[in-house]
Amino acid sequence: MGILLAKFSPEYIIRIIGLDNSGKTTILYRLKGDQSSISTVSTNGFNLETIQCMNKNLVIWDIGGHRNVRNLYRHYYPQSHALIFVVDASDHQRIDEMKDEFAEVLKCSEGVPTVLILNKQDKENAMTESFIKEQLKLDDIKDRKWFVQLTSALNSESNSSLLQWLSNNI
Repeated sequence: MGILLAKFSPEYIIRIIGLDNSGKTTILYRLKGDQSSISTVSTNGFNLETIQCMNKNLVIWDIGGHRNVRNLYRHYYPQSHALIFVVDASDHQRIDEMKDEFAEVLKCSEGVPTVLILNKQDKENAMTESFIKEQLKLDDIKDRKWFVQLTSALNSESNSSLLQWLSNNI
């Protein structure tokens, strides 16, 4: 029965993007339900997983975050039903690069629902939600639904609310 349900469930494409070393791959595997200790290396291409959630198949692409790969992001947006932009909230030195990349995402993705994950909240120096919202001017975003999720990819406590938001907004 589960196989039949999955076969006829609608499929939605979600892209996980962001700067390198922000935790995109760890978040992907935590969303998938992998509770083991995840040891990842920097993603040079992409990882692809399908997650069943609320009778929907979420096909999640984790796309590498190195600058040369980020230049290709715009080619993925037209086929996306939602975006997850991951921020390393402990990386104060790259806030300007993150702001520029996020602005480019908004410019090129035309109304695609967007989740902003503020990762590495377990770090003592993590930037606050209000600081990042101000830096990215989130309250000025009117062309799409958006959601902010604070998390530490090392645990999966916030995954259910993230998956529920995605399922309800795609």
